[in-house]
Amino acid sequence: MEEKKEVKRIAAPEKLSKVWMIILIFTAVLVVVCFAVIRFRQKDDDNNNVHVDPVPTASAPAPTAVGTQAAFTPSPSGSADPGVPAETEAPRVYSKTAVVIDGTTAVIMASREAAEELLRNVEMHFMNAGNMPDNAVTELKTPIELVDAPDDAETTAYDAAFSYLISKRTPLVYVSTATFVEEVYTQFKTTVIEDGSLPVGLRIVERYGMDGVERNTHTVIYFNAIKQSDKISESFTVRAYVNAVIRVGTKDIPDDYVLNSDFGKDPTDAKTLEFTVPLKGKIIRYFGPYPDEFHQGIDIKAEDGTPVAAACSGTVVSVMIRGAYGLMVEIDHGNGVTTRYARLKGVTVAVGDAVEAGDIIGSVSGDEYSSFLHFELRIQCVAYNPLKILKEREFKS
Repeated sequence: MEEKKEVKRIAAPEKLSKVWMIILIFTAVLVVVCFAVIRFRQKDDDNNNVHVDPVPTASAPAPTAVGTQAAFTPSPSGSADPGVPAETEAPRVYSKTAVVIDGTTAVIMASREAAEELLRNVEMHFMNAGNMPDNAVTELKTPIELVDAPDDAETTAYDAAFSYLISKRTPLVYVSTATFVEEVYTQFKTTVIEDGSLPVGLRIVERYGMDGVERNTHTVIYFNAIKQSDKISESFTVRAYVNAVIRVGTKDIPDDYVLNSDFGKDPTDAKTLEFTVPLKGKIIRYFGPYPDEFHQGIDIKAEDGTPVAAACSGTVVSVMIRGAYGLMVEIDHGNGVTTRYARLKGVTVAVGDAVEAGDIIGSVSGDEYSSFLHFELRIQCVAYNPLKILKEREFKS
């Protein structure tokens, strides 16, 4: 029994050593696997970084060259990846550049960039200088070249170069072409004609004057923003001027002269139309000269509110209150013939209305002291005696 117990005590340490051996082997295998995985991931990252150029962003600025050592690009998380070198930029080399204008060196700048900026600013100066219209088109007429200058060439300060190229001594020629439109007004003239058939003091406007309007298109040429020429390239007459004609009476009227219904010239153009009386009533004032005025129509006595009819068919061209006329309606009958109806109380028509002879257009305005219709006949704005086309007897009730 004792020998068997000894055997069991010896077997226990051997079993324990086998367990530890298994643990060690498992640990070693695990370490090898982990190491292999780490190496595989690192190699994959290296391969990716070799083929992707770093892009400068606000959080990750572009790499810069520092001496001959490579700078490192921060990883997206913000920490540097020491295994990924960034590409280096070659140091920028500035070469002196001569601005050659029409075969002659004008200035020498420290770099081509400075020369290009100089020429851009000079061009902008000539495009915006002076009082050129906004539609001016500017073109450089002088040939310019930018060529490399020797390293020992003396450069020109930017301000000095700019001042020279925009001065009066500049070899540059910028030609600007602009257009603008101008309206020119021609004032009408007035011709006064003495008329022995009209009484002294009578002044009749035979034709009203009107100013003319001419629209001219100008083409203006500028050299270096200085005007060289201004020519009218196109002209258009918007409205031709019309001179006024006024007839002034020179015929003496006897003191005992009494007007009648037959005074005045014959209104030939109006006789081609058919007229009817605007209302029936006694004529209390004839057409013609009076001591205080020349009466340009006839006054027909009528009670307040008496209807007034159109004397001829036509179109209403005016409804207005006009000085001594009071409320007035004017009707155009064509061929320059019009009739006027004044001192109205109210109207039943509007501008643009077509009326027929006999249509009611309004009513007489009057009171116990003065109640009548003032009626005129005009041809080309000149007043004629209405009783030349409507006999006085037609007005009687």
